[in-house]
Amino acid sequence: MKQFAKKLSSCILVLAIAAASCKKTGSPNVEADHAAITTLTLSFSQNGAVVSSATFDDPDGFGGNAPVRFDSVRLAANSNYTMTVTLQNKTSGTVTDMTDEIRRAGNQHEFYFLPTSGLTFNATKLDRDVNGFPLGFNNSVSTGAASNGSILVKLMHKPLLKGPNDAPTVGHSDIEVNFRTFIQ
Repeated sequence: MKQFAKKLSSCILVLAIAAASCKKTGSPNVEADHAAITTLTLSFSQNGAVVSSATFDDPDGFGGNAPVRFDSVRLAANSNYTMTVTLQNKTSGTVTDMTDEIRRAGNQHEFYFLPTSGLTFNATKLDRDVNGFPLGFNNSVSTGAASNGSILVKLMHKPLLKGPNDAPTVGHSDIEVNFRTFIQ
């Protein structure tokens, strides 16, 4: 019986070591494996020229001080735009562009643009990640009749979860900004 207990203990120890060494990276429950995103800018263009932009800027990150800039989106009714998204990190006192880093990790990220009910705003994602799934840095936007509301912009981090038609609840949010929006 003593020998059986020793063998069983040895087997359990080997299994525990093997399980610990096969730790999964990129778990959906682990926070983002990139720097914080403190600044998000939406730029709206027509005929290649930026005609409107809106920025959310919270240099010290979530909590702490209030954002130093929080613009509204202002667009013309019944119009078409190209909308681009840029991201920055300002937590270290310097400005670090996060756009390319998140784009390179696009197979783990996706933007969502969720207008409130009654707001005549429709965004279509034009860019794709390496797997051909939607990303959302480059978009086509159309507006309808004059309306007011807000657009919730969410960058979802979804390692090991991303699919071709995910709901905006899959994964966890790297940044969420609710822009007041006026379509006139």
